[in-house]
Amino acid sequence: MEYQRTYSEMSNEELLNVAADAGSLEDDARIAIAGELSRRKLSERDIIQYRQDVAAFKPEDFWGKDKPIARSVNGFGTAIYGKRDFEADGSFVTTKWVVVVFIPVWPLKSMRVTKVVKSRWFQWFKHDYRPVSYLVRELEGLCWRQVIFTWAYCLFLCCTVRALNIAPLTNSIPLSSMLVGLVVVLPWTLRKLARASVAEKSK
Repeated sequence: MEYQRTYSEMSNEELLNVAADAGSLEDDARIAIAGELSRRKLSERDIIQYRQDVAAFKPEDFWGKDKPIARSVNGFGTAIYGKRDFEADGSFVTTKWVVVVFIPVWPLKSMRVTKVVKSRWFQWFKHDYRPVSYLVRELEGLCWRQVIFTWAYCLFLCCTVRALNIAPLTNSIPLSSMLVGLVVVLPWTLRKLARASVAEKSK
């Protein structure tokens, strides 16, 4: 019964992914997945086609090649800021900026990216010492909502720090640190909520 409920909640693609490796399942699970496949009128031919599609799929054909997308030296140059519009595959929209002392000054382009985190062995073997690079899917034009939010957040952060310097609060050190900390973790909190929302919708 547990297997039947689990499989009934899966999408066709998720179900075919499990069915493609049915040999590793327990007997009860194989019976349950066979019943669910039959209910959805998915045949062995569909499973074979799914295996072929997975084997033929090359992420770089869809995303582009793994590459660095920004470079700065001592806070001057280009950098990416912002993460929004998350998708179930882990990708998100970010924007490349001209930065001065790490401050985003002018947006250059927005793009949908997915992270590529390399192992230490890969980095040594390929002489690629970037801890993270990206597969990039170009977007047309800037994501102005992200640009405006980034500018607004930087302004808000600067105003918060400036206000604390001009008018220290009572018990200034712990209270000031707490206020700045709340502002700093705000983007992380919003991103976590957005990812959780996408994960919930994809179930």
